[in-house]
Amino acid sequence: MGNNVWIGPGAKLYGKIFIADNCAIGTNAVVNKSFYEKGKTIADVPAKIISNTGNHYIRS
Repeated sequence: MGNNVWIGPGAKLYGKIFIADNCAIGTNAVVNKSFYEKGKTIADVPAKIISNTGNHYIRS
């Protein structure tokens, strides 16, 4: 898991996967593969990149 990754409520992450820095995983997404590109928004079932904004607007 990279730095500054936001995981939405109900999201499921399965297996040995890697998520790059500054990504956002959408609510109820099912992630079963790795995402190596930084700053992406990942969502859907199965998960895919849906946006290039990542968690740019989310402050920790």
